[in-house]
Amino acid sequence: MPDPEWAKTIQRYLEQARINDLLEEATSDRMLRAGNVGGELLNWVAMLGVTDDRKPFIEPQLEMGHCYGIWRWD
Repeated sequence: MPDPEWAKTIQRYLEQARINDLLEEATSDRMLRAGNVGGELLNWVAMLGVTDDRKPFIEPQLEMGHCYGIWRWD
C-alpha cells in the first residue's frame, strides 16, 4: 500500500463519524496517490449515503491494503 497514513486517516474519520472532513479531504488527487485504498474509499463513500450518523466498527488490515467496516442497525 503506497499510503498507509491515508488509510489511517480514513479509519479515524469513519470511527469518529467525521464524514464531512473525510469528503473534503478525499479529492481526486488524494485518492489517486493512495493507490488501491483510494478505490476502496469510493465504496465506503457510497455506503455512507445510507448509514446516517452511525459509527462503524473498523478492522484495518494495512499490510494487505484493505479494511473491513461494519455498521449496526438496531
